[in-house]
Amino acid sequence: MKEGLIILGKSILLWKNRSLGKSTRFVNQGAVCKLKTYFQDMKYLYLVCAGLLFLALANLPIGYYTFLRIIVSIGAIVVVVEEWKNGYNFWVISFGIIAVVFNPLIPIYLYKKDSWVIIDAVVAVLFLIKSLTQKNITEEKPR
Repeated sequence: MKEGLIILGKSILLWKNRSLGKSTRFVNQGAVCKLKTYFQDMKYLYLVCAGLLFLALANLPIGYYTFLRIIVSIGAIVVVVEEWKNGYNFWVISFGIIAVVFNPLIPIYLYKKDSWVIIDAVVAVLFLIKSLTQKNITEEKPR
């Protein structure tokens, strides 16, 4: 008798054959490819946010910084939502603060470029670290 178990978090289809007493793992190829693409896209979002923040260290028009607030807020909210599954941790707290600081609806004005340079550099490094530590889902081969 065969029974199937779908593990949604890892998108792995596990079939257990009781008559042979063996467990065989098969990868649900479509779901893994979709999740793999999704996580790779998140990595690109984090890299874009880091690049825009490093570019913000130069003197640019005020419109760029408004655009930067929108993109960084979206990136920070995505990190918070993705990491919320793991409970409160460093990423949820730090990117929650980043989302508040870069909030375009109720902006925080520091009026001095020197303050924003430090904040932009620190946040850019955090986005880089997050993109490098983003776990990729690798395909497993059937045994």
